[in-house]
Amino acid sequence: MPISYCVECNTSFWREDAENWKTRCFKCWKKKSNSPNNKLRPPNNNEVERLQEDVRMLLDERLALIDENAVLQEDLANIFQYISFLIFACHPDRVPGREGVAHEVMVWLNAKREQIRGR
Repeated sequence: MPISYCVECNTSFWREDAENWKTRCFKCWKKKSNSPNNKLRPPNNNEVERLQEDVRMLLDERLALIDENAVLQEDLANIFQYISFLIFACHPDRVPGREGVAHEVMVWLNAKREQIRGR
């Protein structure tokens, strides 16, 4: 932690290496943060409009995510409906000569079935 010097009163204070933004000691920072020039001001019209647009955009994104989630839930339900048949069709006994690949597919399908059941 390097020692830094306050830009207001020139006293030394400690700060972390990544805290280059700290330019005042705590006492001067506290004094400046309580000054009347630092009080909250009402937002101007451009700021309000920009924030309202941001809110509208976030709401649209949220609705899109909800729709996407509904589609994913429907896909999971369809996969779960057919997973027993897929496991039956991919059983290693049903694909002679490709038992290794069939076994990997079976393991994957069984894991997915358990994952879907856990939701």
